[in-house]
Amino acid sequence: MNHRTRPFLVAALLSLAIAQVSVAQAPTPGERWRTTMSMEAMGMKMPGQTTEVCAPKNASNSPPVDNDQCQGTNPRQKGKTLIVDMVCKNGMTGTMEMTQESPTRWNSRMVANTREGQMTMVMNSEKLPGECDASEMERKVNKMIKQGNEQQAAACLDAARSGNVQMFVGEVASCKDKASIDAFCGNAKTAKGYNALSRQQRMATGRAASTVPAAYRNAIASTGKLCGFAPETVRKQLCSASQSKKEWTFFAEECPELADPIGKRECVGRDFTTPVAPAYTEFCSAWSSAKRGEYPSSSSGSDGSSDTSSSEGNGNTSAQRGGNSASGSNSGAGHDGQPADAGQGDKPKPTEAAKEALKKGKDALKGLFGR
Repeated sequence: MNHRTRPFLVAALLSLAIAQVSVAQAPTPGERWRTTMSMEAMGMKMPGQTTEVCAPKNASNSPPVDNDQCQGTNPRQKGKTLIVDMVCKNGMTGTMEMTQESPTRWNSRMVANTREGQMTMVMNSEKLPGECDASEMERKVNKMIKQGNEQQAAACLDAARSGNVQMFVGEVASCKDKASIDAFCGNAKTAKGYNALSRQQRMATGRAASTVPAAYRNAIASTGKLCGFAPETVRKQLCSASQSKKEWTFFAEECPELADPIGKRECVGRDFTTPVAPAYTEFCSAWSSAKRGEYPSSSSGSDGSSDTSSSEGNGNTSAQRGGNSASGSNSGAGHDGQPADAGQGDKPKPTEAAKEALKKGKDALKGLFGR
């Protein structure tokens, strides 16, 4: 490619405010460019954003090459304009035209098609006087990437400890590193972790499929598949241990075949004149709370039957009163009873679609020319 083509490729790199990937960390002679980029998608405009970057003086003379995200194909010269077709893994396709106005000024325009609609990007850049360290940008980018990875890892560990199943299973799962998955799986096999997953599944049961992510509806089975354990085996082991350790919340909610007979015998029908025996006070409190919660017994870890034991007896216990309240609050649920962060369907709103298109365009262009 001749010397006239080179500025176009340099300009493309600059318009995305990135430097070419280089293993060297020592100062690299570079040239400064000021770039303004604006975007529009489905009637939504992003105001022009101006950045100043430093590009290596010896930038590549080759056209855009394939990478793990996008493919630049069919480069062709038309007068002072270089045209490159683009195809990306996320389904975006488009054409970029880069026109040299002078040795120090250029402009470019890209029209791209995404699943959300069509978008247009316009970029203008001017070479500034003076030299700079081109590897400085790379060092900053590497630092930002490292910080981002660290923040993601910390967020995933927090999600693992809280049992946030949607972060680990399903289409939108974002935690895939071994450390966080191991932490999530380890927590899932504890009474607290298993109970958190089971509650998410119970609260999702009965909701419209389009309003609750599958990760919630199948929390226990999906976690068992990810972690390589049999949920029912783990549940039974935890039931046995929770009774001996007096972990009554788990025992009352997850072990109905063991808890309900005790609850009917020791809790139902008790009042001020016939109080609960001291040895069963905490158990009856947990068992009554479970009944007031009206958790469907169809969740993994139940006997599959619809429990109505709280309606037995003489009708004057908290367990019985709560058992008839279908509107009891569920820990961790939103106002409508579903998980607070449950999705609202797959179809994006118009403005969300436009934002998604703009984001995909920027990401795809970054993929086309490098990191």
